[in-house]
Amino acid sequence: MITALLIPGLGDRTRFIEFLVRGWKREGVNPVVLSVAWSKQTESIDSKLEKLYAHVDQLSASGSRISVVGCSAGASLAVNLFFLRQASIERVICICGRLKVGELKGFRGFARRCVGCPAFAESVRRCEGVIGVLDQSQRQRILTVRARMGDELVPPATSTFPGLPQMELDTIGHAVSIASAFLFYSRSLTTFLKGEAK
Repeated sequence: MITALLIPGLGDRTRFIEFLVRGWKREGVNPVVLSVAWSKQTESIDSKLEKLYAHVDQLSASGSRISVVGCSAGASLAVNLFFLRQASIERVICICGRLKVGELKGFRGFARRCVGCPAFAESVRRCEGVIGVLDQSQRQRILTVRARMGDELVPPATSTFPGLPQMELDTIGHAVSIASAFLFYSRSLTTFLKGEAK
């Protein structure tokens, strides 16, 4: 069984995610939801990553297969973690997450969405640089998931990159799409995490 480390968004709603993925074990994936305490404004991105490294390294030392799922703000953090622990992390899923700064201004713009959370802003900037240096085989290990009919918080141009596998949900809205991904598209997500053909 593969272990999936799940990284939540800015609301850090770990209990809610645990509820949504409670059936994943039946599909051969052991979900472990981690809090990254986005609300701690003084905690750097490096400090958050170090805590995640510890989980990855502990699991790797025990021989576990590991993948990472990041939703919303957790998506960029998942990619950054993958980049620095590629030998241990098999695959990554980014659900409704901002992976690059983008050019849009206003409510969905980068500056507005990162107000009060400098660690999130730095995570996105690093993520954009990281994906830019990944080769094609590395990019194939990162699946992006987004709402086909629109996301009020994450512009579509910022949620994927060329060369990354993409999955579109028949949904609209940020929170609804994240919940739908975990609940109604769980088979597709767990199949990717396990590296099995669709």
